[in-house]
Amino acid sequence: MALMKSALAAIATMCVSAAFAQQTPMPEDIAWKLLEIGRVIDVPKTAALYAPLQQKEPYAGVKVERDVKYGPADRNLLDVFTPEANSSSRPVLIFIHGGGFVAGNKRNPGSPFYDNIMLWAVKSGFVAGNATYRLAPQFMWPAGSEDLASVVQWVSEKIGQRGSLSRADDEIIDAHGRGKIDNRRCGILAHGINRDDANVSLGPELHH
Repeated sequence: MALMKSALAAIATMCVSAAFAQQTPMPEDIAWKLLEIGRVIDVPKTAALYAPLQQKEPYAGVKVERDVKYGPADRNLLDVFTPEANSSSRPVLIFIHGGGFVAGNKRNPGSPFYDNIMLWAVKSGFVAGNATYRLAPQFMWPAGSEDLASVVQWVSEKIGQRGSLSRADDEIIDAHGRGKIDNRRCGILAHGINRDDANVSLGPELHH
């Protein structure tokens, strides 16, 4: 019986390993640790697994401008990621952190998130922006939504000065949100800007 159990365990291990190899490029040890966490949302434990896999600053081949002001409020801040070398015109991807307009930030000290999304964007041919915004209850609705519109306005007018875009008004601005920054809320991004000045694509919600 003990021999049978050992054999079944070995077969199960091989099957699970093969399944993970086919379905995902993640390291096998992380796959097993995710199984141990179970079918729950545990952000701290999951982040701790993936953080060691992320790049560390300074990022090779990428120029980063931190806390660029896109508006007058203290939290009207944008991190801009561009290729270090001169490049042809690129579309712009704007990432907005989650938090339901009451919490969250574009970056936490010591964390590689959401710089990893910005690095992916630059590697994939984008200029990338990671923005934060005013939060309720100190700043009630529609303050956060107005800030998101201001981000798009700033990008459409200023991103061309960053050297990677020859004409910002010809570029696509692709707005992606996380959490409750869904398509309906991202729709406010188009408020206050001239669609003739920027081709705005409201990307899908990004779930984590």
